[in-house]
Amino acid sequence: MGTQTVLMSIDHGKYIGLDAVGTAIWQRLAEPVSVRDLCAQLMSAFTADAAELRRDVLAFLTRLHAYGLVDIDPA
Repeated sequence: MGTQTVLMSIDHGKYIGLDAVGTAIWQRLAEPVSVRDLCAQLMSAFTADAAELRRDVLAFLTRLHAYGLVDIDPA
């Protein structure tokens, strides 16, 4: 059985289960990172189409932000 990461948004009372890619993203968010650098790191770890990966990463970050789990700096 694999390892699963589960996040909880206390403010929203929601649990979010992460798959391997979600867990990889979450781990890389321990330090500030640009979306560009995050996607580059993920491309080296996973096989994916670059445009699709970027779209999925942005959607995932938006979801985490909506639950108050990450801050997004548009700069």
